Amino acid sequence: MSKIESILKRYQAGARESLIPILQEIQLQEGFISEESVIEVGRFLGISTTKIFGLATFYDKFRFIPSGRVHIRICNGTSCFLNGSGQVINVLKDILGIEPGQTTRDGRFSFEV
Repeated sequence: MSKIESILKRYQAGARESLIPILQEIQLQEGFISEESVIEVGRFLGISTTKIFGLATFYDKFRFIPSGRVHIRICNGTSCFLNGSGQVINVLKDILGIEPGQTTRDGRFSFEV
């Protein structure tokens, strides 16, 4: 039994209100939400993958690519921005060679704002 199947068996098939808790569990278990898991969840709940991606991309906490072994989170709220978070973000982009939300090719680092 796959990890996704073990998560889904705790929920009622077709219970659309379970979508967000299911996605949260998958991300907690896997570290991200894969295309395969979206397809499985869609079949289980009777929801199209387009609707699942639409809902999941609305929330910034869901990730669709694996995080690096070291995941860096940068605050960019008003007080953080005023204290130089923009410079920190730019330095990270230069050093790592990735944009926020991406992972380095070697899988070592990722960062989000």
